[in-house]
Amino acid sequence: MVNLSNQIFKALTLALLLCSILFPVYAQESGENQGALGAPEITVSAFPPHSSHLTVKLYQEEYLFTFVNGTLRQADPLGDIYTPDHSFMYGEFNNQTGKFFWEKVTDSLVMPFEYNFQVDSLGRVHTVFVTGDYELYYAVRGTDGTWTESKITSSILWRAWAPDIALNSNNEPRIVYALSYGPGASTYFGTNLNLTDFRSIHYAYLEDGTWKFVDVMENNKEDAKSFNFILPQYPAIHIQNETTFIAFNNKAFLSRESQVMFARFPDKGIGYNKAEHLFPKAYRQDNVAGTLSKPVILILKNSAYIVGGAWSTGGPWYAYIEDYTVDPIQDITQALSQWESDTFDLKLQSREVKKVSAVLSDTTVSIVWASYFLFDTSQNRFENDILLTTVDLSEGDPSKFDFSPITDTVNVIHDFPNVVLTENKTLDIFSLKYFENNNTPVLVMSFAQIPPTPEPGGEIGLILAI
Repeated sequence: MVNLSNQIFKALTLALLLCSILFPVYAQESGENQGALGAPEITVSAFPPHSSHLTVKLYQEEYLFTFVNGTLRQADPLGDIYTPDHSFMYGEFNNQTGKFFWEKVTDSLVMPFEYNFQVDSLGRVHTVFVTGDYELYYAVRGTDGTWTESKITSSILWRAWAPDIALNSNNEPRIVYALSYGPGASTYFGTNLNLTDFRSIHYAYLEDGTWKFVDVMENNKEDAKSFNFILPQYPAIHIQNETTFIAFNNKAFLSRESQVMFARFPDKGIGYNKAEHLFPKAYRQDNVAGTLSKPVILILKNSAYIVGGAWSTGGPWYAYIEDYTVDPIQDITQALSQWESDTFDLKLQSREVKKVSAVLSDTTVSIVWASYFLFDTSQNRFENDILLTTVDLSEGDPSKFDFSPITDTVNVIHDFPNVVLTENKTLDIFSLKYFENNNTPVLVMSFAQIPPTPEPGGEIGLILAI
């Protein structure tokens, strides 16, 4: 790691000189965010304290991002410690013009989740969020910068949890989220098969101005027993070539096992049949109490590749199926045989990974994740760095991968990483970086740019922070 650190420092020093000449970086004031020149990471602009759950996308030449900000930097999956006092923020960044701002998506206080967003063909931004009383909302930012929101679910009987959103080719929103009855949304459920003890995974779509709903996994005793589920959560949705894919995590019934389920989901749920469309176990992990992080879905022809992390132990994992069009094996004891799955590195299994981000370029998967590792308990010394993992699927073998550390620090938190694929196939990697200063976190959003074919452990060509 020392040699790699020296390489990175040399690259940063060169990048500082080049970027100050070729790529001046600015930060316009919005609220209290100010830009300033700093070393060794060029330009630093502080986010509000206690910001978290960063999501970044590239649209044309601008980076769009969302994050949440509250009284505490909360990122724990056990919902009973969440507090509904966060603001949901949206921002834009252009390194060439200096454009940099953020604004509130809604005046409502929200639960601190990772809120995805999508940009349609007209340049409008679509997103979803959950208010402090567990109501699910859909919001659209028009090209004039005005936000319009609509309620999807009411909290009178239901509580929404951890939504995700995708758009079809007609710019129509498709939304998945976890749903529970009453107070069960934020606690671990018992195992007495009472209906109030289970969550569902729901799919919502907008038709003629009305929200309509379909169960992906139903909140009933039959599904709980047949598919061995009790706590489905953190669903992800992906639409590609007019096909919808859904993946979500699950705490197995009467077991310590956590699972990942995967579905080919017909648009609007028309003709959906779990026996034909749902793979009940694409990945499993033991000794994790339902705390797998939100999965990422990548599709290559007829193959599906899913990656994720774990909030306690287990580290980053993957699941791969060569042909997702086959009929799923419904027997829960044999279902895993259709998938090739594993953790990425046994040496990193003890590490905590809160978020994974991944992109697919041709047949190469690029994954970034932030791992937490307490290596010196007596001095409370830890590492929380960003790693880039590349996987070549050209031969259909997901077990071949390479690691490239992006950061190498001690007692500095790098978290909520995002990887973005540009038109020239460079990888832009963003993350939030926390420094502890008299117990007051100082926060920046870091930006690394990786060449199209990085050598494992090689030098980083350019690092910025905004």
